[in-house]
Amino acid sequence: MLRDLIRHRERIGELRRRGTTLVVVSHDLETVGQVRDRACRLVRGRIETEGPPSPVVEQYREQLAAWRVPPPDRAHGPAANR
Repeated sequence: MLRDLIRHRERIGELRRRGTTLVVVSHDLETVGQVRDRACRLVRGRIETEGPPSPVVEQYREQLAAWRVPPPDRAHGPAANR
């Protein structure tokens, strides 16, 4: 699994260097912070926030805290918290 993650991040980096537009959908906040130029936070399928990743991720964390939902477990993915 770690090998796959490394390979995928290397490929994403290569595509970004070429100027390719990528759309990455993830609940992994670390990934959002690493493989992005901009981020969107969706609520019920609608864009609630868009902009630089740091404030968007922070708003997502605040939303989870308000809903009393723990952040996704990085080791096991979002399904681990269900």
